[in-house]
Amino acid sequence: MFGKIDNVFRSRAAAPVEPTVAKAAQSIPLRRLWWAAIVLLGLSATAVTWTIFQLRDDAIRGAISESGSIATVLAGQLARSLQSIDTVLLDVKHAAEQEHVGAAAGAPAEFDGEKFREYLVMQLGQIRQVFGLAVTDKNGLIIAATLSTAAQHINVSDRDYFKNARDRRDGQLSISIPAANRVNGEKTIVFARRLEGPKGEFAGVVFAAVSTRYFEDIYDAIQSVHSLLFTLLNPDGIILFRHPEDGDSTGRELSNKAQWLEALSKEDQVFRLLGKADGNIRYVSIRRVPDYPLIVDISLTESTVLDIWAQRTGTIIVVSSVFLIFSLYLLAAMTRQVRSLSNSEASLAQKSQQLDAALNNMSQGLTMFDDRQRLIVSNTQFARIYGLTAGQTKPGVSLRSLLDSRTAIGSVPRDGDQFVARTLEHVSNPVASDSVYTLLDGRTVSVAVQPMPNGGFVSIHQDITAQKLIEAELEHRARYDALTGLANRTLLMEKIGEALARLRRQGEEFCVLMLDLDRFKTVNDSFGHPAGDLLLKEVGRRLRDTTRDVDCVARLGGDEFAVLQVSDKNLVEGVIALCDRIFKSITEPYDLEGRKLILETSIGIALAPRDGTDADILIKNADLALYKAKAEGRNRYCFFEAGMEAKARERRELEDDMRRAVERNEFELYYQTIVNLEEQEYSGAEALLRWHHPERGLIRPDQFIPLAEESGLIVPLGQWILRQACAEAAKWPSHLKVAANLSPSQIKHGDLLAVLKSALAETGLPPHRLQLEITETVLLEGKPEHLAVLREIKNLGVSIVLDDFGVGYSSMTYLQMFPFDHIKIDQSFIKSMTDHAAGAAIVCAIAGLGRTLDIATTAEGVETMEQLVFLRAAGCQFAQGYLFSHPVPAPNLTFELPDALRRHLKAA
Repeated sequence: MFGKIDNVFRSRAAAPVEPTVAKAAQSIPLRRLWWAAIVLLGLSATAVTWTIFQLRDDAIRGAISESGSIATVLAGQLARSLQSIDTVLLDVKHAAEQEHVGAAAGAPAEFDGEKFREYLVMQLGQIRQVFGLAVTDKNGLIIAATLSTAAQHINVSDRDYFKNARDRRDGQLSISIPAANRVNGEKTIVFARRLEGPKGEFAGVVFAAVSTRYFEDIYDAIQSVHSLLFTLLNPDGIILFRHPEDGDSTGRELSNKAQWLEALSKEDQVFRLLGKADGNIRYVSIRRVPDYPLIVDISLTESTVLDIWAQRTGTIIVVSSVFLIFSLYLLAAMTRQVRSLSNSEASLAQKSQQLDAALNNMSQGLTMFDDRQRLIVSNTQFARIYGLTAGQTKPGVSLRSLLDSRTAIGSVPRDGDQFVARTLEHVSNPVASDSVYTLLDGRTVSVAVQPMPNGGFVSIHQDITAQKLIEAELEHRARYDALTGLANRTLLMEKIGEALARLRRQGEEFCVLMLDLDRFKTVNDSFGHPAGDLLLKEVGRRLRDTTRDVDCVARLGGDEFAVLQVSDKNLVEGVIALCDRIFKSITEPYDLEGRKLILETSIGIALAPRDGTDADILIKNADLALYKAKAEGRNRYCFFEAGMEAKARERRELEDDMRRAVERNEFELYYQTIVNLEEQEYSGAEALLRWHHPERGLIRPDQFIPLAEESGLIVPLGQWILRQACAEAAKWPSHLKVAANLSPSQIKHGDLLAVLKSALAETGLPPHRLQLEITETVLLEGKPEHLAVLREIKNLGVSIVLDDFGVGYSSMTYLQMFPFDHIKIDQSFIKSMTDHAAGAAIVCAIAGLGRTLDIATTAEGVETMEQLVFLRAAGCQFAQGYLFSHPVPAPNLTFELPDALRRHLKAA
């Protein structure tokens, strides 16, 4: 074959080729191809432009819809708060008019101011948001007030709320412009009503003062309002309250009042304006507060709305540009290929040209030498690899001349002279061979030599630098974690093996640390896995910074890390110092999506050779120590002890016992009643699982439920719970319902729908009397098949309840994703709402959201009457907790409401 190639190249001196008409004939199709490509690319650019502007309109419409929904929710919440204030004012008004306040020039002789003040203090206890209550005579002099007796000497006849209430005869509530009160100077909004004598004459005013801080605390606690501008106005366009505060706007008239009034009169109540203060374009949504002369105004800037749109637009433009460049490159390549094919001729010269094109487009460099070591032919890739010119690679030059040219420009290995000598010696009697060497510039070249039958040889040269880099990268990936760049389990095992070898040879001790981030799953559930990955990378970086170069830090998967520490002096002191550094570094706050987050970690330690002289045993023992650290409260370290293996074995035995527990009838359902606060009676009970172990006694749910989740036993156990709860509830009065918890594993892996239908059919329980509670974990993955199962369950008539709402990643998105029947407010907010404004605001917001969406709300963990009073005022329909009942077995369950509790419910 090489002989034939030689003949082809030697024939290249033949007569030149005559031009053909084929070349001209190809120009017409090429022009058509280019015009078609230009039209197609133009249409693509037009489509991209239209898409970008369509996305912009969608972003604006979505933001306006969301702000309108928020305005509706806030208006409803404000109406309920005002209703509680107005109810008290009406009661005080009735009491004051019965006392004939203002019948004479001053208060009548029979009016007892101190006794009436005590009555006002009692009424004030029903409305925690009110700063103070007071009653004036017709001249504006305060004759009874809750704040102090000194307040009775204050005259408020010059206040706008006094004048407004005095002149108002329509029986409506008067609301003042915020002003500093005369008791402590704090800015307040006053709600007032007119007092009248027996003949309808003006007798005075009763009013309630609310600090503007009450509104600030509520709206500052609602995260969805923080990116918006919230304004509370009266029907005349006067600003009563604005959040966040922007200076002296309170009490001033809107600069765009005419446009605002026009929008208020329309159905959509939305308008667009150019802000005079900051020059920003804003979209404003307006909602009237039901039953009260107040208007809620929610606005957001166009720049805020279009932030995400701008990011998407940038991505679309970049991708479109890349596509355009690639299309042009492909078109150019096709043009070159068509033109190359059009030059095909049957002559020997044309074959030579084709062979030239083939050789010069090879990824390898090629040379052919005759039996006297003179160059017959070479391609351009050969010259490109070694940086040679056309004159240095022209046919006829000797191999020695080529090697000298390469030596002069440094395209040889470090031992250049020896390399030249070895090459000349090798080709004097050429044999087939392959060799790899590295050039002075760091590139790696592979050379294959093949002798020809009639003497001479052919050599193939290939730059394999990229291939070597890929091989090195693959080797790196096989031994390092792709996310964090830390060592993986394979490399860690190698490092432990090397440390064990040094231990045997030199007695050098070392230790293995297993680390696990505490409650990291909550981060993934709340922020999503991409945010969790960023957090893991930062943890890996901090671990590297706390260790030495001789140590090895590895990520074994998920949020599990390991450290191999080589001892320099005292092994135990060294590892304790390392643990202290790790705790200090890991617990430094993390900035995650603009929120400060604090992580903790637990550490298990195994010492070599004390705790083992085998890599697998050391890792297992460190893992057992880690399990103990987590069991003892997390965020601590534990050394391996001999008894830990026994405890791990005990845990496995507990799992085995659980597998047999259903057959042994060791599980039992307890029930905790649920109260309907509006109807003041029990509405049903929640089924709670208990395990009576024959040897261990009563085992707490927090000990065996996580184990059941991990082992998969929760699926058959959940089936038993459903059947047992339905069977028990079928014996209850027909108006009572039973609630049971669903594990995410039951929805993912169990035949839930078939089990549910079977349980209802066997027990005869109507579907509407069953409530199934799920957590946000079921919805977090957003899998359509999970939602499909829930919809089929709901179609049966079974109620679906979203449990623990308010914690984790709880979002209105879930309420849009699925039509829930109930929302259960997490008990952590119930416990804090009477002491912390943020907790109270969250409870009010969730209750108001439920009413707006027509979803019932249930408060968990109610333990005190103070909590019950607050929940009634916030609008919660249902409640459960120790105030009503502890969980009890089915035989001890009663649905008779005690008289004392019934009285408390009526009082609340």
